[in-house]
Amino acid sequence: MVFGLIDLAAVLLAVAAGPGVDVRGDTSCPAAADLRAALEGLVPPSAPAASPDVAELRGHDGGVSVRLVGASGEFIAEKPLPDRETCAERARSAAVIVAAWETRLRAGLAGALVVPKPEPPPVAPPPATPAATVNRPAPPPPVVPIDVAPGAALLTSIVSGQLAAGALVEIAVAPRGARFALGVGGLLVDAHSASVATGQGSWRRLGGVVDARSGVRAGRLELGLRAGVALTALSVTGTALPKTESATLFDPGVLAALRAKVHLGALTPWLEGAVAFWPAGHDLYVVGSGAPPTALPSAEVMLALGLSLERDR
Repeated sequence: MVFGLIDLAAVLLAVAAGPGVDVRGDTSCPAAADLRAALEGLVPPSAPAASPDVAELRGHDGGVSVRLVGASGEFIAEKPLPDRETCAERARSAAVIVAAWETRLRAGLAGALVVPKPEPPPVAPPPATPAATVNRPAPPPPVVPIDVAPGAALLTSIVSGQLAAGALVEIAVAPRGARFALGVGGLLVDAHSASVATGQGSWRRLGGVVDARSGVRAGRLELGLRAGVALTALSVTGTALPKTESATLFDPGVLAALRAKVHLGALTPWLEGAVAFWPAGHDLYVVGSGAPPTALPSAEVMLALGLSLERDR
């Protein structure tokens, strides 16, 4: 109630002299000149022997406050000005505040004049940014490594007690770690012979082999089984006859083999026994001799000694 009466008295005081406070400040809204003009008639002049107080306009954090200091620079009071007022309204508000402070000081009333600064409004957190969605392509399926094991062997073919030399070259292909493999190769068997009438007939084979194979390993030793088909060309030639002829026939067959390996690093020697069956059946005969034909054997035993290059597991 007392403070309100003092404010009213400050507003009603008017004298012809200039304001009883100095005005300083570098703000633009309001400017120091605006506050000086608004103080005209609100604050009476200071005593002739006394230096006037100083009203300062201070800008901070986008706002403006009015501050009152003594003639020697001691701090007296400070209060922020409303943000939503026009520059003229701010100047009038600042003038009324300064006039109230001066009236209270000159009346000798006790109590602090410092007006605490209002707490700044809470800063709203920035809006959450939605997480960006990145469409990554699906990873490619894992590539299964393939083991390739080339090999070669010398063999002996046994037919009806006769021996003939031969050779085998092959490549085995299998996914790494698999128990089964696919083998392809080439087979060559030199000539066997048989009696035909008063002469001889001989035959040899050349062709390819496709097989499936699997094995069981214990340490460096491995025992494997393979079975497949042999697609061969059978070349037949007559000898020791007045007139001889030759022919080449397609002669498919099947075979099964048992192979024992010794793994010595990348080098793997092996020993194999195989049995081949030639179901087509072929006869050798001499035209016009009246002698019965000679049937070619439908079974053949092969013993092979070979070497492969295999990945050591």
